[in-house]
Amino acid sequence: MWQGIFGISIEIVSVKTGPELRFNSPTNQQQIEQCDKYGFDYPAPTKYAFSKHKNFATSGRPIKVQSILGDGNCGFRSLSYCLFGSESLHKFVRIRIAEYLAEHQDDEWLNLFLDEPIEEHIKKIRTPAKNASETQKYCSNVDFAAASKTFGFNGLLFSDLGCSIYSPALNESLAVAQDLSLSSLPIVFTGGNHFEAVLNVSSNRLLRYLKQNGSKLSVQQFLLDESKTKVAEIQAKIDEVKSCLKDNCLLVYFIISLVGNAGLIIAIIAVICCLKAMCPCCPC
Repeated sequence: MWQGIFGISIEIVSVKTGPELRFNSPTNQQQIEQCDKYGFDYPAPTKYAFSKHKNFATSGRPIKVQSILGDGNCGFRSLSYCLFGSESLHKFVRIRIAEYLAEHQDDEWLNLFLDEPIEEHIKKIRTPAKNASETQKYCSNVDFAAASKTFGFNGLLFSDLGCSIYSPALNESLAVAQDLSLSSLPIVFTGGNHFEAVLNVSSNRLLRYLKQNGSKLSVQQFLLDESKTKVAEIQAKIDEVKSCLKDNCLLVYFIISLVGNAGLIIAIIAVICCLKAMCPCCPC
């Protein structure tokens, strides 16, 4: 638990220290769909900001973040940026979370996060903070958990202690895991009671590899193994294309046998059309 500059405590729960996690922020298409779902125009950023999906060690750290306005609404702004591609919808995110909490006041998992009546908390967060001094309106653990549930995404909250997971399946046991069938909202607590959206995270693969193997293997061996893995992936793609072409060679023979030599040109055109339609791995 941290004590911030305004005296409010931010507690990290369910910190993962075991297996890898997945950096799988909402895709550009998912952000567009979220905007459509709630009747908003997509802000159309000049470029999708989040990095590609990848696994990372639980000790992985954010290496690129989206700067978020620190006006007392930064937690909700960060959620808005992850969900919709813009922090401008933070008021809607706040209201949506407040409504979800109001509809689930009897859920037992709420007791894990609140040291005040749920009604009081809902009353505080319904309206945005006017400035950073209104600490009672800050986004807290219960709000991150509610956001995960109401929007249907995992939440990944990075801190100096590691990465805390919020899941739609969260219950009173706190035994949660990242649901890999869902995208995740990556947010970092930077200290000083400020949150920002995480655009990229270090995978720490080399450090993790050396830690696991110690004196047995060298950095050169790690790089060699990585190269072998890449070669195997490329070979798998080549084999896939070969298989696809082989299957369609039978189609070529079948068409030619039907139409004869006189219809060879027509057959070739037909084959090309079939390849495009039936063989997405084919480069034609």
